[in-house]
Amino acid sequence: MTDKHQVSLTLGEMWLAGSSYLPQAGDHYAGLSKEAGGSDNAGARFERYGTIPGTPVSGTFPGPVFPVWEKVRDQFQGILAESATNLYDAGDLVIRVAELFASEDQEIAAGFRAEVAKYQGDPEFKLVDPHSRQEPDQPDE
Repeated sequence: MTDKHQVSLTLGEMWLAGSSYLPQAGDHYAGLSKEAGGSDNAGARFERYGTIPGTPVSGTFPGPVFPVWEKVRDQFQGILAESATNLYDAGDLVIRVAELFASEDQEIAAGFRAEVAKYQGDPEFKLVDPHSRQEPDQPDE
């Protein structure tokens, strides 16, 4: 195996990481950010019925824990969304670096294209179309 062949293999693996592994992880984090955002209705679990402390008003009101929960939930959702975006961006960057490096040498470029074609033709590798990525939910401001 020549050095150029080894470089082609490595660039192909980089392309696979950017086209499959990193975006799949990004999709996972984007899904988690949606789930965290979907817990907006969890406030009902913090509601209490009775007299609002220090007032003569009776009714249903959020307990003292809800504002803290809401803040922590929103921060966590933001972290998950940012992580998803960073994973997508990292995947795009790794692909671009592999393509640029391969373009500098015809033999490496041919080997790189062969590796990419191998991954594209194998159903074992779940390649993520950049246009089908999940959009992470950001917390409401």
